[in-house]
This record gives sequence, C-alpha cells and structure tokens, in this order.
Amino acid sequence: MVMCGHSNIGISGADVTEYPAKVNEVISAKKYARYLLDFSYGYLGYVWAKVYRRTLLEHNSIIFNESLNFCEDQHFVVQCLCVSQDIKICLDNTLSVYKYFIRKNSVMSSLKKGYNPKFFPDFEAYKQIAELLHERFHDPLIDNLALNNLCGSGYRILGMMAACKFTCPEQKEYILEELQKFEDKKQIEKKCHRSHINTLLCMMRDNLTNACKEEKVKVISQWMRSSECQFRYLSQRWKVVYIIYKVFGKRGLLLLGDRF
Repeated sequence: MVMCGHSNIGISGADVTEYPAKVNEVISAKKYARYLLDFSYGYLGYVWAKVYRRTLLEHNSIIFNESLNFCEDQHFVVQCLCVSQDIKICLDNTLSVYKYFIRKNSVMSSLKKGYNPKFFPDFEAYKQIAELLHERFHDPLIDNLALNNLCGSGYRILGMMAACKFTCPEQKEYILEELQKFEDKKQIEKKCHRSHINTLLCMMRDNLTNACKEEKVKVISQWMRSSECQFRYLSQRWKVVYIIYKVFGKRGLLLLGDRF
C-alpha cells in the first residue's frame, strides 16, 4: 500500500493545511495504525491519496460499510490494515495528491450550526474501528488510542445535542451506556459539560466569522456573563480570554482582536 498526503483548501481558496509533523518512510501496518489514531501526522483516514493492491480488497471482500454516513473512509482504511500481514506501507504525508475542499454548506460544516442525527454513525464507526484494531494487533497503545477516539466521538455528539438543545433519546442513551463501560459517572458528566461548552464556542465563533470586531466583543462579553460560561470547563485558550475579560473588560477583548 502507498499512502500520500492531502491539502485542505479553505472557503477562500487558500491552502490551509496544517501538519503537526512530517513523515516520509516505509512503515508497518501497526505503526500506521498508531499514526492514524493519534493524528501526529495529520488526518490519515482518507480513502483517497492512497494506492491499494486490488487483490487485497478482493480476497478479503473489503467494501464500504453503507450504514455509516460518517467516518466510513477511516473504517475502510482500517479494514485494509487489519487484513494485511507483514506488508510494508510507504507513507509520505508531504506529497499532496488529494485536495479536500472545505465548503460553507457541506455536511461537515453544517455540524457547526447544530446537531444532525445522521452524524450518530460516527460513534458506531469508531466503536467498530476499536474492535477491528484490537482483534488484529492486541497492542495496548493502539487500544488506548482507539478508545480515546471512540469516547471523543461520543462526547462530541452529546456536546452538540446539548448546545443546540436537541436530543435524540435513543442515541443519547446508547452513547452513555457505551461510555459507562470505560469511565465513571462523574468523569462522563464533566466531559459532557466541557464538550457542550466547546461546541457552543465553536458555533459562536463560526457565526461571528464575518462580524466586525465590536460585534464580536459584544457577543463574547455577553456569553462570558451568562450562566452557560463555566470557567472550569473552558479550554486553556478560552480561560485566558475569560481572565482578560474579567480583569480588563471589553477593552481587553478589543486588544485581543481576532485571537479568540
């Protein structure tokens, strides 16, 4: 298998690709699985930008899981990794052969505006990915990374539900039951709150993309004073913004400009 890199093209048409680290080497399927799960080298779950041996797919009956609306690409790639024996993978994430265009009205972008029940299969995909990788590699690090991704997907969905005040009871109950297999009730409640607030902030920032500086400061200062803003659940970046606002008021937010 040969796996190359990709470019993220923003709404403005500019290349907005960010690679945490670059890699150009021949690696094992196990090492690729670790890279895939911890995102050290960017998102490597795209089906495109890769070359597959046809016999690998045909002999193992690898096809897309049509019940998955999200994360079906990474699920497909993981299937390929799990049937490979000692094959070597040529990975070069610096060679961009695939352009991913970020569109304002795409399905992924729509998630910034609220929860879409069709996003639920993302959680199921990560659950199946964790099971496939455990059965294939029995590697503690891979198991831990896969579990983190599974829980992250669950908290992301619960956060979106809470942020847009829309709840699908069956989906919520299923996710909570799965999360309780790995974490206690207090941890789940804390992480749900954090995900809820992070989702609210993402939605607010997206809605303010084209707003003037004064309008941004007005909206953010209002939110900082609301009961929804809980300091302990803010990310480090927003904790800094919160402290600056509490000390300097709106003037502090104006000085920050677009850095929040």
